[in-house]
Amino acid sequence: QLSSIVDGPYGSPHHLNSYDKVLFLASGIGIVAHLLAIRDLLVAHENQSARVRRITLVW
Repeated sequence: QLSSIVDGPYGSPHHLNSYDKVLFLASGIGIVAHLLAIRDLLVAHENQSARVRRITLVW
């Protein structure tokens, strides 16, 4: 069992290219922003400019 509290976003955006695993949590229409970020990560991966090896999406 994992408990968490999610709040935000706050501050400047994070560059997800520098992480090897990324977890997206979305609900409803919020999926749109995540899909755009996932697309950008996949393009960066194809160009070998991203470290990401695993993307998990919970919707």
